[in-house]
Amino acid sequence: MYNFNITNKLPNNSTPLGVDCHTAGEDLGKKLLYATENFHWEFMMFSWQSLAYFCDFWWLEKKKSLLVFHHDVAFKYCINSGFFGFVNECRWYVKEDGFYVDTGIIINGLPEKIASW
Repeated sequence: MYNFNITNKLPNNSTPLGVDCHTAGEDLGKKLLYATENFHWEFMMFSWQSLAYFCDFWWLEKKKSLLVFHHDVAFKYCINSGFFGFVNECRWYVKEDGFYVDTGIIINGLPEKIASW
C-alpha cells in the first residue's frame, strides 16, 4: 500500500496552490491547497503493475507538470514505514523555489529538492 501526500509549504496568506493529479484511468480531481494543507490519497500497486501518477501544479504565474509516482520513483522517493514493508509513505512538499520529497535523508535541514518551478 502507498500513502501519498502533497503538502503546500508556500508562505502563509499566499495564493493557494493548485493541484490536479491523475493516472491513465483515474482523475483525482483539481484541488486548491492553502498554506500547510495537504492532498492525500492511498492506492495499492503490485509488482507486475505499471502505475504512474502525474500532477499538474500551479501557483501565481508558475506552472509545472510532474511524474510524481512510478515504480522507479517509488523506490527512490517513498519511505517504507509499515509492518513487514506493506506501507510506503510518499511525501512531497511544494515551496516557492520548487518541489521536494522526504526520502528519509535530510540534506541541509530540508527534504531533497527534485524539481524547480
